[in-house]
Amino acid sequence: MVKAHFQSQALPDDRNQYVNGDGDPNLGLHRVLAGAIERLDAEVLFDKFEKKTIGSLDPNSASTVIQGNDTGVQVDENAQASLYGSTMVENNSGVGVNVQGARLRLCCDSGQRQVLNNLIGIVVSYGSVDMIGPALIQGNSLAGIQLFDGSATLR
Repeated sequence: MVKAHFQSQALPDDRNQYVNGDGDPNLGLHRVLAGAIERLDAEVLFDKFEKKTIGSLDPNSASTVIQGNDTGVQVDENAQASLYGSTMVENNSGVGVNVQGARLRLCCDSGQRQVLNNLIGIVVSYGSVDMIGPALIQGNSLAGIQLFDGSATLR
């Protein structure tokens, strides 16, 4: 799911300022919208009771990278997210993985799950995180893992 934030602004009453010599108005995109797209945030979002897998158990598959967002992965109420294989959640300006009343699994031996260089690596509120197999949580400015009435199992 891709979310875009758009801000429009009213066009001034400039009469025929953008009419060409043939009397045709200039209706190019920059004239019609006359606004700016503030930012485009691509995030992985999970709805209630939804289960999703990010990455692959196939050792020959390419890495899955989630980066450059406010929040990399958001898992909400009763949903379950599983990060498999060589999955990287990195360089997000806020939280790498945010779990709210849900379950997060970083699983298995094929590849290494990495949560790197976010403000906070993983936040769990009223949920759980299970880490099975190799995982690297490093370089997150405030905390690697933050738990609020949640649980974490590291194996």
